[in-house]
Amino acid sequence: MNTVDAAPSPALPAGPALERLLARLAVAPDFVAAADAQRRLQGTLASDKAHLRQVAALVQDDVALTGKFLRLINAVYFRPAGGGEITSLQRAVAVMGFDAAQRVCLSLKLLDQLPDSPAALLLREDFLRALLASRLARELSGPGPVADELGTCAMFRNLGRMLVASHCPDDALAIRRSVPRVAPGLAQREYAESRRRLGASYASLGQHVARHWGWPPALVEAAGLEEPPGGADAGPNRLWVSWTANDLADLLLYQDPDGWDAQLGALTTPRLSASPFSPAQARAALAATRRDLERIAESVGLPLAQLRAWQQADVTAAAPVDEPSLQAVQRLSVEAAQMSELLLQPDAAQRLPRQALGSLFEALGPQRAVLLLRRDDGLLHVAHVLGTPLAGGGRGWTVDAVNGTDLFARTCQQGADLLISDARRSQVSAHLPPGFGCAGQPQSLLLLPMRLQGRTLGLIYLDRATAPPLAVNDELMRLLRLVRNQTLAALR
Repeated sequence: MNTVDAAPSPALPAGPALERLLARLAVAPDFVAAADAQRRLQGTLASDKAHLRQVAALVQDDVALTGKFLRLINAVYFRPAGGGEITSLQRAVAVMGFDAAQRVCLSLKLLDQLPDSPAALLLREDFLRALLASRLARELSGPGPVADELGTCAMFRNLGRMLVASHCPDDALAIRRSVPRVAPGLAQREYAESRRRLGASYASLGQHVARHWGWPPALVEAAGLEEPPGGADAGPNRLWVSWTANDLADLLLYQDPDGWDAQLGALTTPRLSASPFSPAQARAALAATRRDLERIAESVGLPLAQLRAWQQADVTAAAPVDEPSLQAVQRLSVEAAQMSELLLQPDAAQRLPRQALGSLFEALGPQRAVLLLRRDDGLLHVAHVLGTPLAGGGRGWTVDAVNGTDLFARTCQQGADLLISDARRSQVSAHLPPGFGCAGQPQSLLLLPMRLQGRTLGLIYLDRATAPPLAVNDELMRLLRLVRNQTLAALR
């Protein structure tokens, strides 16, 4: 993930509440963990089949686990292994090792052990806000390794507020009661009230502690985010994900879906600077995250009785999104099985790539599907096209997967699948490869690079010109990768 140097935070003015918090933090820096998350992680770590991605996914489902892993892995002890720069939970687990991860898991106090009280309920609510923001950030950023890191940044934009709720509950309750639950702008009103009561805003406090813990600049900056980001380079774009995800989390929790439309315009087009997200993208992220609301709430000990009636209702119709159909998944499953048989045929290299492209085209219903293959000049060239033809047959469109710096080249170099919901944004269109104009101006793109032993042999590209954007869930992505890998096996 791109990181930027966090701006120095101003010195925090002394105050009784702040001194009390820092003193308690020195003795007990950890949050309390959810029993269910801890139990599932322990079970996975004890299994011989556990793998890094699975463990990291379980860690990021709990604020306390995520915070402790990041705090330990970025401590001085791990500096020779990259400590101070680690935002990826997969890398944190890899450096720490499964045995140490299990000890970390066992060291945390459980959320279930807190007595029932307004303060405990508020802490659970703040954890829920942070987890929803993390999930929304991953939805906004699309699939790929960067999504988990962006989710972590969005989670710990809430660091200061969660610290106060955990260690100074009376102050947290007073601030909570003084700020109406009205979105958008809830977090900014909380910052103003916390500054009045504590002498420092939640954001300033969170940034101060994150820097004290040795967290990477990306997390320090996210923790101190008080105003809408500005500019158009990689750093602010990363901050926009955190900013928007947290505002959407508050919208999901505190606003009836009947009022979403009136709020989305304000959330995605703030007065001070243009947001890189559209209302349609925000609605899609809300719809996807809403389906997990009850599960996440229960994981932090908030029973459904604590949620409002409209939060328990099926409101996905209020935020429509083009979800992959069951028929698409079933069809691609059958096609993948047939291609496994085709791989055994002597002419697989000629037949399978075309059949794979046709299968993807039929399953996802894009505007076009394109297969680009490596030639003797080392570049990827258009080899097959289904659907809307490319202007000029796509002869001018190449991808330099070795030395290129455009978006497609970087995707191939990283070997990371990429789904872009709005390719017309300047932040995306400015980085498209030379000659890509032959595809017009599609709205959404899906890239599936084909790499073997460090070399890129090809690229599968799908696009759609109009809304709704291409939609891929976990099961469909698994099948897409299977088909891509079968194509790669035929070409090797």
